[in-house]
Amino acid sequence: MATDHLDKVETDEGAFVVLTKIRYLGFLKMPRSSVMPFKTAQFLRTPGFRIHYSTSDPQVLHEWHQMIVALVRQGLFQAMADGARVGWFPYPDDKKHLQQFVKPFTVPRRVLSAGVPVERLWLGFPRSVARSRFPETWVLARSVEWFAFPAFLSQSALPLCLAIFPDWLPVVLLLVLDFSWRFFCHTFVSVTIAEIGYFFWRFHWLFALLSAFFLFYRDHPIYAIVALGWPMISTWSSVVTNVLAWKLGSPATLAKVQVRLSRAIGLDLKQDTIPVSDCKPNNV
Repeated sequence: MATDHLDKVETDEGAFVVLTKIRYLGFLKMPRSSVMPFKTAQFLRTPGFRIHYSTSDPQVLHEWHQMIVALVRQGLFQAMADGARVGWFPYPDDKKHLQQFVKPFTVPRRVLSAGVPVERLWLGFPRSVARSRFPETWVLARSVEWFAFPAFLSQSALPLCLAIFPDWLPVVLLLVLDFSWRFFCHTFVSVTIAEIGYFFWRFHWLFALLSAFFLFYRDHPIYAIVALGWPMISTWSSVVTNVLAWKLGSPATLAKVQVRLSRAIGLDLKQDTIPVSDCKPNNV
């Protein structure tokens, strides 16, 4: 039985591609299914989703693939795309046994403390969820991003800066800005800026690849490597700046950011699952 499956599904909503693979880059074992629109214009509106599996059994993956194809053919792509980001999937009654083969999402302690049910997170990251439908999940995702917003945004911005201005100055300025941000990020929030930042972030690998190619072409191999790896490097640099700011007495906490964001979209903290243990009103 083939270990890779690829189908193009035509529906009234448009054409979609369903791809199921066992290996990543040809040698790393990473069983998964990717579901995405076939046309670029539709992809920009709804980029699709991915499901990771805990097994590499070809028969199980084949059954999963066929189930996804059938659901997409029934016009359920949008429902699956929305549900995948909060751990929900429309299993048919005769396919519910397949849920045991989905790889659980590793929930950080801060997510557990937020009171978000684990079963709503096992399928994918809680991102790009309409705040009108899943407000508490939206607040959690945007708060994590806002707490380290310069580093988060730099995953897309810094490779472009290096392509335009190949020097270490953009990196130094970013680190200084990210460090400074930790001292006042909890004092104000902007829902509009948070959503625009997330939209811009979605293109970080595209910008990194294009910038690296341009820098290699311009004979700047060191900057090209930095640009290509910056989406991952920025995560570690953000951890370092966060620890330094905390050691120097930064008053900002993720919980305080969550409180302000939740208030900005009209959430009642007494009714929603937002952590409030260390962010009483007199501490905000």
